[in-house]
Amino acid sequence: MEKREKLQYVILFISDALCLTAAFILAWWVCLLIGKTPRTRPGEVQSYVLMISISYLCEFLFVNRTRDFWRRNTREEFMNCLKSMLFMGAVMSMLLILSRSGFTRGRYLFVLLVIFAVLMQFGARCAIKQWLKTYFYQLNYASMVAVIGTVGRVEELIGELKRDFSKKIQGVVIFGVGHGLKEVDHIPVVGGQDDFMNWVKSVPLDEVYVNVPSAYTEEMMPFIAEMESMGLDVHMNVPILELYLHDGRVETPHIRKELETVAGIPFVTLSEATHPFDMLVIKRVMDIVGSIVGIIISIPVILLVSIPLKLESPGPLFFSQIRVGLNGREFRIYKLRSMYKDAEQRKKELMSRNKMTGQMFKVDNDPRITRVGRFIRRTSIDELPQFVNVLIGDMSLVGTRPPTKDEYKRYESRHLRRLSMKPGITGLWQISGRSDIRDFEKVVEYDTRYIDNWSIWLDIRILLKTIKVVITGRGAE
Repeated sequence: MEKREKLQYVILFISDALCLTAAFILAWWVCLLIGKTPRTRPGEVQSYVLMISISYLCEFLFVNRTRDFWRRNTREEFMNCLKSMLFMGAVMSMLLILSRSGFTRGRYLFVLLVIFAVLMQFGARCAIKQWLKTYFYQLNYASMVAVIGTVGRVEELIGELKRDFSKKIQGVVIFGVGHGLKEVDHIPVVGGQDDFMNWVKSVPLDEVYVNVPSAYTEEMMPFIAEMESMGLDVHMNVPILELYLHDGRVETPHIRKELETVAGIPFVTLSEATHPFDMLVIKRVMDIVGSIVGIIISIPVILLVSIPLKLESPGPLFFSQIRVGLNGREFRIYKLRSMYKDAEQRKKELMSRNKMTGQMFKVDNDPRITRVGRFIRRTSIDELPQFVNVLIGDMSLVGTRPPTKDEYKRYESRHLRRLSMKPGITGLWQISGRSDIRDFEKVVEYDTRYIDNWSIWLDIRILLKTIKVVITGRGAE
């Protein structure tokens, strides 16, 4: 972690803990005033404080992402505080119920604690950010920074660095035209390519930002080597990335922070969406627990529908098919058979009736579907065997729809991005209309939106909405 991130982590941990303590004291005092203090047994107050502490640690580890603390505006900061406290409140509620604490009857205390904590944390964070921006560099903790570049390249960089409370810009070095400038954005210009090294050696510096066009790359090499040998952190722009990002062909992708060296050659990684490893671990744990519970619930339901299903249409109870999953990996998906045995052979005859536009296939009143099959499709019972796919790791509870091999072969390059996460039993598309959505491009839009904005909370919201969709049968066929 960088200096700024370490500092943010410590400051926010201490500040939020103090605000939570103050919120608890204030909430307890208010409850005393209005006569709503919960009746508890001896020792339960200490247990309640312990539950607050455990809930706070869980919230800070899993929700309170401090990385962009200094970039968040007022609204984003308030929403971050609100989300954090709601998560903490959910953990506390679970602990109170499991422990059968007398505080489960202390609704006023609980609600006041959450409200006061949100307001106090929000106020404290805003004050801390203002203080850091104004006074941090005066305490001699800020990194002393120099900026080297050409006119037109240094202005935006300086503006961004000035927003960072952990950096203090000492001066600007201008290469090429513009050497006669006295200052840029109130930062003094201290030299050009012929004399700036004397200045670098004479002032306190921790970091140097180099932002020059490719024409100056060779000229900068000895200077970069010398500054690096002085123990300075040298941040260099990468010309090939600039060409890729600024040619108008693509939106700005996520660039992974780590620089990888292979065979002595440095590589930087581009990715459309990056997700924290710890959050992906939590997602997998949710998949395992959810699939086990799903399998247990599914067994009696499957046994119940298997008799009428087999009586109407002789053949295997389960249907399996090769589907395409994460980044093109093939796997075998399992479903309850809802069609007649010759469904795949009859598909070609029905292609002219396909109501979907794009690389998907659906027809109205599909004659291949049995009467029992229509029922289990409408209620999503046919999807229950996919809990096995989730358990073995081919699928997730929430993800994107896995295409068939035929659909996959017709994909264009931009469609493949919907396979950059594991396919799921349910997803954003399924809760947004399922069969009511007939445009494949709309399906891709929902899937990529899910991938770009993925979080554990989004998965939980989708799972809860899926229950509602299944009960109402909205968009099902």
